[in-house]
Amino acid sequence: MFNLNFTETIIREDDTMKKTALFLVLALLFTFLFCQNAFAEKEFKIILDGQKIELNTPHAFEVGRTMVTTNSGLFEKLGAEIRYEETEGKVWIEGVYSTVELTMNEPVAYIHTKFDFTGMPLSVEMDVAPFVGNDNVYIPLRFAVESLDALVDWDGAKNSVLITASTGHDTIPVEAPVEYKGCRCI
Repeated sequence: MFNLNFTETIIREDDTMKKTALFLVLALLFTFLFCQNAFAEKEFKIILDGQKIELNTPHAFEVGRTMVTTNSGLFEKLGAEIRYEETEGKVWIEGVYSTVELTMNEPVAYIHTKFDFTGMPLSVEMDVAPFVGNDNVYIPLRFAVESLDALVDWDGAKNSVLITASTGHDTIPVEAPVEYKGCRCI
């Protein structure tokens, strides 16, 4: 009789272990599926003038903003030249009509318009400051691209950043205004 109860106990423990193992496998499966969706949200496409482009380096997220590296290849595809001066901690993005000046860990950027004869750069406060991480310099994608007169939009359904570099308008440079002497202005 004692042996029979002992065998029943072992069988019950074996069933409990099978149920526990099944529960753990199912829990891990659901966790994996949930995590896969969470990681998929960080993956997105960049569409430049209707063509998908690949970055040379991975992007990052900072305070809900997409950050790209200075050597991502994005700015060259926009026709801009980018350089990082490590001693000054500054990034310069040279576009057709403007030059953007960013300082590491500073949320203020300066946009120097090439055809603005006042010589005063436009000071703009950004949501997030550029930073150095993982041996790369990260800058805010939207701010930097829009500062080069391109349009940036987000397509949430396709997880895509849409960049339109050819906006269909050109900046027409004008000469500095002439000072009129002897003119009586009202």
